[in-house]
Amino acid sequence: MLVFAWPILGTRPTIRQVGALILATTGVLIVTLVGTDAPTEAPGSHLAGNTFLLVAAVTWALYSVLGGRASSRYDALVTTAYATGFGALFTLPLVPWELASTPMGSLDWPVWTGILYLGIVSTAGAFYLWNRSIARLGASLPGLLFFAQPVVGGLLGATVLGEVLSTSFFIGGTLVAGAVVLSARET
Repeated sequence: MLVFAWPILGTRPTIRQVGALILATTGVLIVTLVGTDAPTEAPGSHLAGNTFLLVAAVTWALYSVLGGRASSRYDALVTTAYATGFGALFTLPLVPWELASTPMGSLDWPVWTGILYLGIVSTAGAFYLWNRSIARLGASLPGLLFFAQPVVGGLLGATVLGEVLSTSFFIGGTLVAGAVVLSARET
């Protein structure tokens, strides 16, 4: 996010922020590229997934900076409502395809409750909190917290699925945590 915040918002990153970004990026690369110690995995077997993660991270960073800029000018709730509305418009072309595979009549009230929860709380609510945090804290600290996702995902995989974490995972995770602490000391 720092990379986009400088040209879009005009906020020049500090040496500490750049150091934290390098530390966090290194940690995530260690966690995602080195992978697990599982002997069954071929080298490079995660290339497509890691490429999608990189594209997702870049687009999320751009959205966050633009959303943060909008949320600093307008209420974060209004910004989130517009972003959610436009996001819904882009998914509308997929509705006929989904309805062909899952007829609406087969969805009972627990399913509709789950859909509403995912749409309102997990999506719109989380986006609102994210946009508000960017508007209040700037791009640095929330941007580095985004780097914690693969670490949290690995920890959840170990806890819930019994996956085995490698030494490289803990080294990378420690670098990510150190980057967040380094950045938080500045704010």
